[in-house]
Amino acid sequence: MPGILTGIAAIITAIGGILLALNTLGAFDNNGNGGVSSPTIESFGASPEEISSGQGSTLSWSVSDATEISIDPDIGSVSLRGSRTVRPVETTTYTLTASNDAGSVDATTVIFVNENAELPTIESFDANPDSIVSGDSATLSWSVSDATEISIDPNVGSVSPNGSVSVSPTKTTTYTLTATNDAGSADATAVVSVNENVEPPTRTEYSDTERVVSGDSSY
Repeated sequence: MPGILTGIAAIITAIGGILLALNTLGAFDNNGNGGVSSPTIESFGASPEEISSGQGSTLSWSVSDATEISIDPDIGSVSLRGSRTVRPVETTTYTLTASNDAGSVDATTVIFVNENAELPTIESFDANPDSIVSGDSATLSWSVSDATEISIDPNVGSVSPNGSVSVSPTKTTTYTLTATNDAGSADATAVVSVNENVEPPTRTEYSDTERVVSGDSSY
């Protein structure tokens, strides 16, 4: 009998050694899933994290060891790595869920939406005079508030919030002022009409017999 017990103990010891070796080699994970590890979410974020209503933000992610990946709300299934532009109208929490046979993991990122941001105000944008002869000039004048960038096209470019500039178009031209901030952009136009058919005065030559002499004459 003692010999049998000794043999059983030896077998149990051997089996334990085998199981320990297999576990060391990764044959079993902590959940007993035959070496399958849970997915790893390496990164998940939004850029920029704060926007104004109507603007876009880009979600980017990188995941490994997953068989299924999805992003909610409004996106659905995605690949292991990628990016997607979203335009939420209110502050939104996006959740990425990665799954495989071992289970699922998730991560979240928040895009904050400034719903109270206002567009720039173009207080004035005018051309004076608004009609010229080809070769003459007109003055564009403007006043803008709450803008981070202001430009005038064509041929003017970036300008300050308040100012004026002289332009000399050779044909009728519509100038567009665009003012931009985090909420979006606003624009206004001014037209300078050019009369291209007006000809300069011509000099008239007279012969000696056609000249008119003023004053007294005596013979």
